[in-house]
Amino acid sequence: MRRRLAGDDAGAYAVLYAVLVVVLLGMGAIVVDVAQVRQDRRLDRSAADSAAVAAASFLNPLGPTGASPYRGCLSAWAYLADALKVSKPADSDACGAFSAYNSTAAVNTYCPLPTSTPAEIVDDTVIAGGRTVRIAWPIPYHESGTQSDFLKPEIAPGNVSQTFDAEVDGTPAGCDRMGVAVFENERFGLGSAIGVSGTATQVHSVARFSVEAGPDEGVAALNVLNPTDCNSLITTGNGQVLVGAVLDDGLVVGPGTIAVEAAGNNSSCNGGKKVIDPTTGQGSLVCASAVALTGPGSCDGKGIIQSHALDPTGVPANAYNQAAVTGGNLKPRPTPQGQTHGWDPVTKIYGCNTTYLSPCKLPAAPEPNYVANLETAYKTSGLPDVYTGGQAPYTSLYTGGFTERTDICGQISTVVFLPPGNWYANCSITVRNGGAVIVQGGNLVLGGDINVNSGGCFIMNVPVESCTGLTLANQNTNQVTTSVPPLADSIVYLRNGSVDTAGTLVMPQTFVYSRSTAAHPVNVQSTELTLWTAPGAGAKNTSGRTMLEQACYDAVKKKVVKECMNSRFARLAYWSDYPIGKTPQPNNFAGQGSLNVVGVFFTPRSYFNFTGGGAYAAASAQFWTDQLNVNGGAVLGLIPDAKFAIESPLGRTRLIR
Repeated sequence: MRRRLAGDDAGAYAVLYAVLVVVLLGMGAIVVDVAQVRQDRRLDRSAADSAAVAAASFLNPLGPTGASPYRGCLSAWAYLADALKVSKPADSDACGAFSAYNSTAAVNTYCPLPTSTPAEIVDDTVIAGGRTVRIAWPIPYHESGTQSDFLKPEIAPGNVSQTFDAEVDGTPAGCDRMGVAVFENERFGLGSAIGVSGTATQVHSVARFSVEAGPDEGVAALNVLNPTDCNSLITTGNGQVLVGAVLDDGLVVGPGTIAVEAAGNNSSCNGGKKVIDPTTGQGSLVCASAVALTGPGSCDGKGIIQSHALDPTGVPANAYNQAAVTGGNLKPRPTPQGQTHGWDPVTKIYGCNTTYLSPCKLPAAPEPNYVANLETAYKTSGLPDVYTGGQAPYTSLYTGGFTERTDICGQISTVVFLPPGNWYANCSITVRNGGAVIVQGGNLVLGGDINVNSGGCFIMNVPVESCTGLTLANQNTNQVTTSVPPLADSIVYLRNGSVDTAGTLVMPQTFVYSRSTAAHPVNVQSTELTLWTAPGAGAKNTSGRTMLEQACYDAVKKKVVKECMNSRFARLAYWSDYPIGKTPQPNNFAGQGSLNVVGVFFTPRSYFNFTGGGAYAAASAQFWTDQLNVNGGAVLGLIPDAKFAIESPLGRTRLIR
């Protein structure tokens, strides 16, 4: 008689299903919202990375505008506004905290070098979309653990800490670092329906500018340093400039590069003149190659030609001869150079002349000023003192003081030789046809010039007693030397002179320093033997080290000491910073079958001219010169070697957090 009540559990599954649908929809809503949060966070991260790198690029103390966190902040905002699709705030709102730091002087005042660690300056700005942007400088590091949040993981999700490494991350003071952070309050859309309103995200990025961190293969074999003029690099007639790929032990490590720093913005650019201007319609050519150079036809035009006139601060219309690109006389098409570096890559290694006419500046914490030390030792008058360079483990073979000689002064028509030692003559030397001056080793200080007439012979740093039968070893490589090798490296110091040769000139492993306060151009126009290499060049022993590297080898540390090599001017062949224009006579190299030249020719305020009759003159040399002209059919081939060149650009910006 029992009867089931109709519908006593009907609809139970509908209720359970409704609850389940709510749960599933809620989970789906959270998944969608979290995915959107992650997408927004990726966007914030990308924007912060780009902005930090842009900001840190303005911390270069040796750039044309100097270090400026204020300009760095403005540059960061240009990237942030574009990446986040927001309007850029007014400069005073976005970067007002940094407005007092718009110069290297202000930065150095706030960031004293050794002792104290400055406080972090922070500028927070609220922007659309629930975001707050924080830009900070400097980014200090304290070993006590109270360093900037930008160096910690806590500012962003995650618990992985990055150890501070001074070699990568920079100075503890952090004046070489800028940071950008983006904080965002994310409101959930679908998730808010189930009571989950949103979350907060934080991302941060830190970038550093390093003066020292330029890539080793960033070698420009030709650096034309005039800051303003047109006709900075020209070839006329059938003159050619060919720059091959950068080599290291015969291997290609970088493209051939020509760097031309003139902005093309002064009165010398009238009349359609260009900064880089090869003659069109003839055999004239300026070419940078991505492959090793073997002759006039081997330049593939796939290297790099940098023009600062193409940068926003230059005058693009004056940068280069467009017709020369079209006609194949300029290869490849020049690209923007960005910030110029001037003398600085050279002076930051060797120091600079501080006693006359030199505008060069040094980094805030320079290496010892070896150039100034050399001038102090070798003086402007009287008997020189011995220059040591002050760098262990180097020990000179020639420590016994200087001896004065008068028999090498004036006109030399006989053979005069000086045994190894330190020698001084308060005069100029002129070696006539049939005459010879042979300095078998050591260092030489002269009051004037070295002149070698056709048929004359000047030998420095080779232990021979005659020019007769003198031959070269390892020719056409960066190890070119004489069959009788030098005993050590040498320095020729010319108090008021230079080198002028039409005869035989042999100076292996020799640095020539011209301290002239008047125009004394270097002039090499000989069809006879010419050998001129920097102190660090020369043959290697079985260990793979040159003579100077052996002398600078620290057996305890088991490495060649960089400072020791710098103190002996290891990569320099010639230095003169006296200004010499196109008239009455510029520095001049005449075309030869083989120059046998290795090292850096540093004439940053002088005009350099190459002339010749179509001969291919190849050299493992690097030129730092004010302006350069190749004419008369001369073909200048530069085969840059990373070991005997000075790197540029001056530094680089890198993302470190």
